[in-house]
Amino acid sequence: MLLDEIGYWAFWLAFISIIAIFIHFIYWNILHIYLKKHDSILFKEPYFSVNELAVYSSWPLSLVKTTAYILLLTNSGISKKRFIKLNDPISESKTIIYLCHIWKISLILIVVVFSSCMIWVGIDMLILKS
Repeated sequence: MLLDEIGYWAFWLAFISIIAIFIHFIYWNILHIYLKKHDSILFKEPYFSVNELAVYSSWPLSLVKTTAYILLLTNSGISKKRFIKLNDPISESKTIIYLCHIWKISLILIVVVFSSCMIWVGIDMLILKS
């Protein structure tokens, strides 16, 4: 009985997570379009290698570049190593910085919820087969 409830809730949480992934992807693309204005300052040789410049110049891998910009705007320790030679801070509105923080938090939540749902569904399927 308990396994049926766990399977039920895991299914619906996984379904909601998949919807959230699509919404997150659309949100990521909107930030990508808006943050393209920083390409002239940030998307060059000292911050990205020659190979990265070639690979990240077209969609969908350009979203990796957008992620680096988001991490820079949210003062993440990960991006400080990449942009260590950046002398002038990037000026951006507080709204965009808050949106970048929301993007980061939503990504973490999606990964945690979706992976836990998949674990629950996997356990449920293993126990139901035996």
